[in-house]
Amino acid sequence: MGTSQNISFAGIDVVANWTADFYEASTNPATLTSGFTKTDRPLRLWAADYSYFGITVANYTNVKKLIIHLNGNSDMAFVAYNLASVLNVVPVGLTYFTSSISGNDVQLSWQTATENNSSYFEIDGSEDGTNFNSLGTREAAGNSASKINYSFTDRNVGTGVHYYRLKQFDKDGRFTYSNIITQVALVDKTKLSVYPNPAINNVIITHEISAEGDVLNLYNSSGSLLLTKKIEAGATQTNVNISVYPKGSYIFQLSNSKKEISVGKFLIN
Repeated sequence: MGTSQNISFAGIDVVANWTADFYEASTNPATLTSGFTKTDRPLRLWAADYSYFGITVANYTNVKKLIIHLNGNSDMAFVAYNLASVLNVVPVGLTYFTSSISGNDVQLSWQTATENNSSYFEIDGSEDGTNFNSLGTREAAGNSASKINYSFTDRNVGTGVHYYRLKQFDKDGRFTYSNIITQVALVDKTKLSVYPNPAINNVIITHEISAEGDVLNLYNSSGSLLLTKKIEAGATQTNVNISVYPKGSYIFQLSNSKKEISVGKFLIN
């Protein structure tokens, strides 16, 4: 592309200092003189938008290399740059990525504003928000400057909190991840009874007779875990103080030793 910029680091603030010993490598063995023992070198950080170099979504694939020319008292030993950040410009501009529940299915929807050299989307799902598995793929547009809508259905999901992300591949095999979204799925036969509902300060959860190791989790409507409470063995009701949480929609999830999950949804006024 041939675009160049001149940068003067003299006017950039020092963010840290690096203290090190510097050996004279022209001798064997290398020597360390007093003037180069525990010497400080100032570290400065400079960053720029891709457009500073004329790099855009339309032309980023033309970037072949990044060349740095030093002068003054700059030392190559202290120069570092992130070439990958230039070569890995995201080829897809994602407008949104959302989910909704339909019966026992989770409907995933997303939209792209622009696409350049995009190949396909891999839809990943997880039960814990950490370990993801591929659920399927959707072919991408390749190149587009207009909005495109996509969808995918995760069918017959189990009761509980489900996590999703998009893994977008371009035609060069590189990929990027979207943000992670959550969706709570409720199955009628495993609902918990929550009273009162709506609630203000406390709620009583009615459930099957609990066993040792049963755990009650509280989530907000975004799927964030707020509270974990061990259930007393043999109990059929559990009292929870919810006075510290703001108004909104919440979900209780009870997990037992058989790895069965029950869920109840309630409101705080």
